[in-house]
Amino acid sequence: MCFVVYVQTDFLLVLLRDMVQTFPDLHVILMSATIDTTLFCDYFVGCCVVEVHGRVHAVQGLPVVLSLYLHL
Repeated sequence: MCFVVYVQTDFLLVLLRDMVQTFPDLHVILMSATIDTTLFCDYFVGCCVVEVHGRVHAVQGLPVVLSLYLHL
């Protein structure tokens, strides 16, 4: 499995972290099936984590979807 990381994503996370500290009424929701919650809790100081457990479903056709997405 391959994860693509862009510089823009890193910049956005820095910006969001600073904005959350500056504007306490701002709430950010990050969702991921593979997130390291400890890492993000350390990065976004004082955040809460909500875990929703569910079933695992096989992913079919992912290379086709990714190729369409990446070539837009």
